[in-house]
Amino acid sequence: MRSIVYGFAPVAVALVAFCSIDCSSSSPSPGATGPKGPFGIDTRPTNGTCRAPERGAAGIKLTRVFPNLTFDAPLYMVQAPGDPSKWYVVEQGMDNGPAAGIHVFDNRQDVDSTRDFIRFKPNEIPSGVPSNEAGLLGFAFHPDYANNRTVYLSYTLHSPTSRADMKSVVKRFKRKTVLNELDRGTEETLISEDKRPLEFDQPDIEHKNTSLAFGNDGKLYIGFGDGGEEDGAKGQDIKGYFAKILRIEVDPAGGSTYKVPTDNPWVEHPLGVGELKETWARGFRNPWRFSFDKVTGELWAGDVGDDKYEEVNLIEKGGNYGWRIKEGFDCTKRFPEFKCPDPTLKDPVVAYEHGNGDRGIIGGYVYRGKNIPALVGSYIFSDLSSGRISRMVRDPKTGAASIEDLGMAGFNVSSFGEGLDGELYVIDYIHGRLYRIDPVPFSDPGSAAFPRALSATGCVNPQNPKEPAAGLIPYDINAALWSDGAGKKRWFAIPDGTTIKVAEDGDWDFPNGSVLMKQFSIGDKLVETRLFVRHQDGEWAGYTYEWNDAQTDATLVPAIKTKKVGTQDWTYPGRSHCLQCHTAAAGRTLGPESAQLNMDMLYPGTGRVANQLSTLEHIGMFSAPLGDVSAIAHYAKIDGTESLEVRARSYLHANCAGCHRPEGPSIGPMDLRFAMTAGGAGLCNVEPFGEIGEAGSKLLVPGQPAKSVISRRIHTTDPGLRMPPLASRVVHPEGTRLIDDWITSLTTCPPPPPSTE
Repeated sequence: MRSIVYGFAPVAVALVAFCSIDCSSSSPSPGATGPKGPFGIDTRPTNGTCRAPERGAAGIKLTRVFPNLTFDAPLYMVQAPGDPSKWYVVEQGMDNGPAAGIHVFDNRQDVDSTRDFIRFKPNEIPSGVPSNEAGLLGFAFHPDYANNRTVYLSYTLHSPTSRADMKSVVKRFKRKTVLNELDRGTEETLISEDKRPLEFDQPDIEHKNTSLAFGNDGKLYIGFGDGGEEDGAKGQDIKGYFAKILRIEVDPAGGSTYKVPTDNPWVEHPLGVGELKETWARGFRNPWRFSFDKVTGELWAGDVGDDKYEEVNLIEKGGNYGWRIKEGFDCTKRFPEFKCPDPTLKDPVVAYEHGNGDRGIIGGYVYRGKNIPALVGSYIFSDLSSGRISRMVRDPKTGAASIEDLGMAGFNVSSFGEGLDGELYVIDYIHGRLYRIDPVPFSDPGSAAFPRALSATGCVNPQNPKEPAAGLIPYDINAALWSDGAGKKRWFAIPDGTTIKVAEDGDWDFPNGSVLMKQFSIGDKLVETRLFVRHQDGEWAGYTYEWNDAQTDATLVPAIKTKKVGTQDWTYPGRSHCLQCHTAAAGRTLGPESAQLNMDMLYPGTGRVANQLSTLEHIGMFSAPLGDVSAIAHYAKIDGTESLEVRARSYLHANCAGCHRPEGPSIGPMDLRFAMTAGGAGLCNVEPFGEIGEAGSKLLVPGQPAKSVISRRIHTTDPGLRMPPLASRVVHPEGTRLIDDWITSLTTCPPPPPSTE
C-alpha cells in the first residue's frame, strides 16, 4: 500500500503555467557579471556537516487502503455495529453526473469490487457543482441494526416551493432480509408524534450539513446548517430546523417514527409556532461534521466559519454556540439587537483563523484506537481547503486547549471515518480514495531532535550563520515564487557519494539525507531561513528559522507565526504547512528542476559566470548524463525577453503548479504546469468551482482579466481567496501585471497541446 507521510515542516507555495516550452539557450541571471567560464566550480565540495537527520518526533502518515477502489464524490465511511467485515461509503451524487448512493465492500485490502447498498436514480437527489453542499449527506446505522436491519439517511430532494428547488429530508430504510442492500419499498420519512414530517425547504444552495449519529444514549442526533442565507440569525431561536442539532428517539410506541425525548432541553418550556422541542443545541453555521467519543460519550463538532474563524465545539444540552452574532470567540456586531458578549453563549473549545490556505473545518473523531498511543483521547480534525490534519490537545496542568498540527493530507478531505476498532480513516473527496491514519515508525524516537539554533544545524557556518557551510552548493532559478518582495538566496547539499536523479519531465529527485536551504531578506536584514530536508526514511519535511534582531543567529519556529518586519507582516509557516505546497504530485521539491536551473549564474566562490546544469554535471551531481544542455528547455524570467505567453506560463508554473496539476490537492480541473496551453489546462472559459467568482466569471476569460478568477485571486489580499495561499500577504505588482497583460492579449482560447499518444 502506498503511504503519504506527514513531516513537520513549513515552506511557501508554488504556482504553474501552460504553453509550449522554450528550448532556446538559457538566460543569464540578473547581475551575473564576471568572467565567463565553462563551469562555475571545478570540483564537488565535501559535505561533512549538512545532512538530514533521522526524524526526531513522532508523526503520522496516511496509508491508502483498498487501493483497487475509487469513489465519486465520497462524503462518509462507516462500519455497521458489531460487523468489522465490511465498509460502507456514501457518495454524494452530482447533477448530470454519478447518482447518489452507498457502496458496501469487504474489509480486505485486495478487494476490487463493491455492491450498491442503495443507489438513487440520476438527479433524484439534487446536488453537485457549484453548491457541493447538497445531495446524500448523512448515514447512520440503528444501534440494533443486526436485529432490526434499520438505517437512517439524510439528503436533499427537489421542491417546487423552494427558490433553490431543494428540500432536506431524513428517512429510514430497512435492509432486505436476504441481500445486503436496502429495500426502497421500506422508505419512510421520519414523522413526529404530532404528525410533522422531518423535512423542510432550503432557501439556498449552501449549508445543508445533515450529519447523523447515534449517541451512547441510543438517541439519534441530526445536524443542520443555517441554509446559506446571508441575512437573519436563525440560530438564535428554536424556531425551525436551521442552524441546530436535534435529538430524537426513533423507537417510540404507536404509529410515529420518532418522538422527542423527555429530557430534551425545551420539553418543559412553552413553545410558539414552529419552535422545536427536538432542538438539543443551536447557533451553528454549518456543523460539518459531529461525532461521539466512544469512551466519554461527549459530542464534538466542527463548525464551518464565515469570514474569519473555524471552530471546534463541545456540544452540550441546550447550548447556544452564537452564530450569527458570534464567530469563533469574537462578536460579529451584525445584529445589535442581540447582546454580545453574552455569558450564555458557548465559546468554541478552540478556533483557528483563515489564512495560509485554511478555510472550511472538517470535524473528525476522538481517537480511541491502539495503533497510535500518543493520539489516544485527542480530537482529530482537518481543513477542507488546506488539507491540514490537526488535533486538539489540553495542557495537563491548566486544562487549556490548543491546536497541534499533525501534517498535511495533500488533498481535499471531505470527512473522516472511524472503524469499530477506533482507528481513523480520511476520505479524499476529489480523487475518491480512502486512507488510514497510521503512525510513522522510528528506530530511535527522540534521538535526533532538530536543532533549535540555525548555527547548530551543520548547514551554515557556525561562526557566521549568514554564510552556508562548506558542503552547500548555491543555485538560482529562472521563474521565482513570489515571497512578498523578499530577496532570496538558495543552496542545496546532498550526502557524499550520492547523486540526483533527473526525471523525464526534468524534475529532480534528491537522495535521502538531502537538504535544500533558502534564505529570505527584506531590505538589508535577514528575516528567515528555511530548510527542506529529505529524512532517512525517504520522506520530506521542513523547518524554518527566525532571525534575531541582532542578525547573529536564527531560532527554530515551532508553529505558524506572524511578525511585523518593517512596514509589512511576515508569516513564518508552521511545520505542517510545508507539504501543503510541496505536494507529492509535484515531487515535493519545487524549484530544482532542469528548466528552472538552465541559466547562467555568478558563482560567488570563484567569481565565474557559468551555466548551472553544465556546472553540476561537471562536478558529478547527476546520476546520468544530461545531454546537450542547449537542447534543454528553460522557463522565462518575469522581465525576460521571451514572449508574453511564455513569461506568463512560467510565472504560473512557479507560483501555482505545485497544487494545480493532476493528482494535486486543489479542487477543480486546472493543470497549470508549464507544458499545458491555456486551451488544455482546464482553464479557458471554464466555470469556477464553487462560489469564488462574480456572475459571468470563468477561470480565464480571453481579453478580460476582471472576469478571470486566476487574475482576481492573485490580486486579492482576502486570506480565504488569496493565491498563493500560504505565507503571502502582499500583492505582486509585476506578477499581476504580467498575468493581466497576457489575459488581455488573448482573443480566444488557445488550442490544447498536441497529443503525445
